Amino acid sequence: MEASAEEEATVRALADALPRVASATLVAERHELLPLFARAATRHKVAASRRESLRALFDLVKRPERAHRDALAATALDIARASGEERSVCELVPALRAELAHKKQERRVAACACVGSVAKDPDVSEATRWRVLFPALRDAFFSNASSVATPDAASDGGGGCPSTRSASLRAFAAVCDGSSVVVADAAREAESCLLYTSPSPRDKRQSRMPSSA
Repeated sequence: MEASAEEEATVRALADALPRVASATLVAERHELLPLFARAATRHKVAASRRESLRALFDLVKRPERAHRDALAATALDIARASGEERSVCELVPALRAELAHKKQERRVAACACVGSVAKDPDVSEATRWRVLFPALRDAFFSNASSVATPDAASDGGGGCPSTRSASLRAFAAVCDGSSVVVADAAREAESCLLYTSPSPRDKRQSRMPSSA
């Protein structure tokens, strides 16, 4: 009982201190803080505090590059496993949906990688894959479908983004496939789709390829 109360106090202190620690940490090193944010997001007793830790976790780097996106995807999977499916659907998935709708393209790509990482976990039920994870990707992509680059525009950035609705649907459906190999390939293709989705005028004026964090 004493140990449990001690851990609870430690997690509360951790959640309170992490925002200040993050602001004092170099951007390039902030991936090292992900396990600490994950701990606060899974072990805090108060749901609102867990959700705030999730929000702060995704906000650590404004424009995450590949290495940080990969670390985020691994962290999202750890959080899903530690939280359990029910809590993940209630807390992690809404955070991922918010990131999938983010104005910065790198954040959307990172969120897509996170969804793909969680979807390929064998412990995730088929119902959650099809009724929760797949719709999150579908809604994120098609809410900005009119902004997806044409094949010619995509080639200017060296990309291979599927530009038709049917190709995109196949890619997102495959993210929920039972095969981890198919899921991984689909997640990469879905990342490409979101990378070339630019809902804001500011994004459209800039390069569609990721910039530095």
